[in-house]
Amino acid sequence: MAKRNDRYQNRTEILQGTLDMLILQTLQWAPRHGYALSKAIRTNSGEILKVDTGSLYPALHRLERKGWVAAEWKPSDVGPRLRVYRLTKAGKRQLVSERSRWERLTAAIAGVLNPAESRGRDGDCSPPPARTRTGAINASGSYRREDADRQRISCAPSITITHTRANSLGTIRRY
Repeated sequence: MAKRNDRYQNRTEILQGTLDMLILQTLQWAPRHGYALSKAIRTNSGEILKVDTGSLYPALHRLERKGWVAAEWKPSDVGPRLRVYRLTKAGKRQLVSERSRWERLTAAIAGVLNPAESRGRDGDCSPPPARTRTGAINASGSYRREDADRQRISCAPSITITHTRANSLGTIRRY
């Protein structure tokens, strides 16, 4: 049992849905087969994010069922055929949505970690004075602006965090 705990000790738990966004983003650059996807995520993250096949392929199948990626078999130069995945138009729209959600979430976390730096001068989400207004209302109805210090502030609806815990198989369950 000690060996199993040591083996998984350096694993990083990330928020549910983050892997989907990483896959969609990687496929936006070019169509890829599973191993190339995993390698691109690992390389572009500076060798920090390592996606196991036990996580990657279920995520790819889920994204394919949702219509966000399409897959086809292609011949390989060196061995068996490869299943190559590409981003669909619906996947591109989903990526935009996921990236927006991610930006809101990271800004919210930054606000908790560095509250003085993440707020405007008065600490609220009211529109800036007319002379510094550079924001607009986006499609989701939230007001995005930049204050005089060019710091991005979001007045979007809040994100609810649900207590999660990994079960023995490494999947995340909500409680």
